[in-house]
Amino acid sequence: METCGIDHGLSLPYNPLGNSTNESFVGIAKRALVKRLQGKKDEWNLFLPSIQYAMNIIPAIRNRIMTTQRIDNEYFTKKHRIVHQQFPTNSEVMIKIVNRNSKTDPRYEGPFVVHGVTKNGSYILTDKTGALLSRDVPTSHIKLISTDNVVTNRADQQQYDVQAIIQHKGNNTSNYKYLVRWKGYPPEYDTWEPASSFDDMSMIEQYWARRNVNNNIGKRKRSSHTNLPAKTNNLNKRSKTK
Repeated sequence: METCGIDHGLSLPYNPLGNSTNESFVGIAKRALVKRLQGKKDEWNLFLPSIQYAMNIIPAIRNRIMTTQRIDNEYFTKKHRIVHQQFPTNSEVMIKIVNRNSKTDPRYEGPFVVHGVTKNGSYILTDKTGALLSRDVPTSHIKLISTDNVVTNRADQQQYDVQAIIQHKGNNTSNYKYLVRWKGYPPEYDTWEPASSFDDMSMIEQYWARRNVNNNIGKRKRSSHTNLPAKTNNLNKRSKTK
């Protein structure tokens, strides 16, 4: 029995659960034995060890198959980018370029915005101008890059026009905040805003251009001023040689 991998389980004679379990396995062994004998009833004892071994090994094989199928399914889902949860509407995604001409070409193009989902699970996308793409894109060709544009309460959000940026604070670009003068509002409504609050970086670029205008003029003056002494020294040297 040890060679066949058969476990000898004991049960109480008056335990109904133990008896039912034993009777169940006895019935399975009997049906398998009848199938193997094929009418040769006097040799039943020769097939009993192999039947008992099969009854012990088949459940382990079944569990192993289920584990392997689960691992294969996870790998296939990850490789083909199968997403069971839909991408939220208004989220930014990139589209995979399937037919690339060379390895140096970009793998993705975009970004695009999720406009909706079809019945087949493909996505309807729009570009930055709001125009719909001419084709629906499958999930396997989409890569989610940002959900910052997902709006939950659009009615509670308002946008204001910037008249000018008049000051800044912070020691580097990661923590800069800008004092904003809002269009149509008096100075007491000025607020400090980070760069992420601006939809367009043109106002920030304009502010820094105005802030650094004196530095650029000073550099031009210094460069023109440093060239003059060199010329006068050369003239003095020539006059002395004569």
